[in-house]
Amino acid sequence: MTQHLYIIISAATLIISMLIVVIVIDKKQIRRLKHKLEEEHQRRIMPFLNLAIDRKSLSLCLVNEGETMVRDISIRDVITTVEIGFQKRIGIRFFPIENLKPGESIPLNIAIYDNGQAIPPTIMKRMGGVLLSASFRASVKCKNMEGIPFHIDIIKKGPRSKIGRIIPLKEEAPAKTPHKT
Repeated sequence: MTQHLYIIISAATLIISMLIVVIVIDKKQIRRLKHKLEEEHQRRIMPFLNLAIDRKSLSLCLVNEGETMVRDISIRDVITTVEIGFQKRIGIRFFPIENLKPGESIPLNIAIYDNGQAIPPTIMKRMGGVLLSASFRASVKCKNMEGIPFHIDIIKKGPRSKIGRIIPLKEEAPAKTPHKT
């Protein structure tokens, strides 16, 4: 009888040990799945903007490589050096973009400055290829469709560009209205 009891207790201990192992494995799996779910959520709400070159029109384009609509896009002015037979330092002003759908690409509306003076559009058109090979860091501010503001660094080196970093910004607090006493 005691031997049967010992076998039953041993079997119960083995079953409990196996259940503990299964629970530990399940908890790890659940943590991993939660992490994947969070990553997927971030990927869906985070704007992924990058620069691209339209070789037909020789223009610099902004591309939405993400899965969310991006709006209120502004790119800080850039100062860079271009090669036009000699090294020339120029300023580039990027005009705001209202919105960009996922997968959409839009030519950037820009103005080029030389020593603070705007370069005429006729000369700008002839500089198209030169600008495409320019290197600079673009600082982009935008909002996703949920209104969450982001800062995106885009690093352009010659004809290639890559997303440097994407940082969610603190949402702007609504303006306080004075209350009457």
